[in-house]
Amino acid sequence: MDTKIVIKNTVLVAHVLLYGATLQKLIYKDTNVVLGYETEAEYRKNGGYLGATVGRYANRIACGRFEIDGREYNVGCNEKGRGHIHGGVVGMDKRIFTPVEVRHDSVKLALRLTDGEEGYPGNMNVTVTYSLRGSALCIAYDADSDADTVFNPTNHSYFNLSGGGTILDHELMIEADEFIPVDEKLIPFGKPECVDGTPFDFRKSKSVGRDINSSHPQLEICGGYDHTFVLSGKARLFSPVTGISMSCTTDMPGIQIYSGNFLQETGGYYGRNSGIAMETGFYPDTPNHPAFPQCTLRGGSTFRSVTEYRFGE
Repeated sequence: MDTKIVIKNTVLVAHVLLYGATLQKLIYKDTNVVLGYETEAEYRKNGGYLGATVGRYANRIACGRFEIDGREYNVGCNEKGRGHIHGGVVGMDKRIFTPVEVRHDSVKLALRLTDGEEGYPGNMNVTVTYSLRGSALCIAYDADSDADTVFNPTNHSYFNLSGGGTILDHELMIEADEFIPVDEKLIPFGKPECVDGTPFDFRKSKSVGRDINSSHPQLEICGGYDHTFVLSGKARLFSPVTGISMSCTTDMPGIQIYSGNFLQETGGYYGRNSGIAMETGFYPDTPNHPAFPQCTLRGGSTFRSVTEYRFGE
């Protein structure tokens, strides 16, 4: 069986690995706009979740614990000194998906998750579908569970619309009036905060690097941007080098913006700020914050979410 599937239309070409349902390459106007490794072995060796489908729960869960209807569950604390991140030691990003439908411009990949894996309840059937629609890459997540569980998938691609260099000159716009502040363990505390007068105000387009070194405590904690924004609309990224723009729309409540602050420590050949992740999903540590939009998937019910990345000039 091929370990990579290439889909294309007249505008885009996408290379998708079965390992982690990973977006390895995404080519627009002869520019590969995502970071990636050349071989599956490099993905297995290095960290960073480059292009991977992440879950069961993308982002962090404090102390690796949560409750559903008063019953406590403990999931692995795989982020040193912090807690649980991105589904655990062997999350979806490290599993081999099975292709169940392949067309010239789309591929549907399936994965079976068993009850108790990484501490999560429920047997789950998960599919991830990559579809090219004109100048857009659409990623659809579908799932069901036979028991109450939590579910928050995302794609962890790092975008660089210049095809190289850093993303500090990229212009970013986010339709979001609030962001989620975090503590030293990158866990949310309190309520979402207004972006007014802060480096987190991207309601008008500005370069990623303009305020990234500001003396704001949230930037100092994370070494840059690594925060969820409360979406009221879309996000848009633009490269002044290539003139390529990318808009991101989703039916999820938040988008995690990670400016690649520690990419140089993931073991690969990418440096700090080489790419920017725009991860759509629920907020960090949602199972422990009843006031947040909730991620509980009830047994016998289904989950569906779609995120679109649309390119232009």
